[in-house]
Amino acid sequence: MAAGAAVSPSLAGFVSARLDEREALALAVPAVPGAIMAGSDDPGYAAPFIAAHDRAWVLRDVAAKRAILAMYLEWKPAKPHREDPHGLMLAGLEAAVMRIAAIDRDHPGCDPGWAVT
Repeated sequence: MAAGAAVSPSLAGFVSARLDEREALALAVPAVPGAIMAGSDDPGYAAPFIAAHDRAWVLRDVAAKRAILAMYLEWKPAKPHREDPHGLMLAGLEAAVMRIAAIDRDHPGCDPGWAVT
């Protein structure tokens, strides 16, 4: 779906809820590096991936995506004209938020129109 196209009013709510879920999962993990691997049956091939996505990384990722969502929500009420520089900013932010939503395209609440093709 192109930026500026009709977007479900639940886009921001959907993204916010998914970020809340990720944050809660990250906060449930001990802050000790490598703690997630303790007692794991993992033979080791997944360890670098898991280490790269530890609690701190997930929380930084959530914070960055929340910042993008906040900018989108700040610009959205103004509904500037598309050719106006503010309209272009909103279109770009909307496209970014739609792509964040598309990360969870398998979630039952995800609008198929948010999928990145």
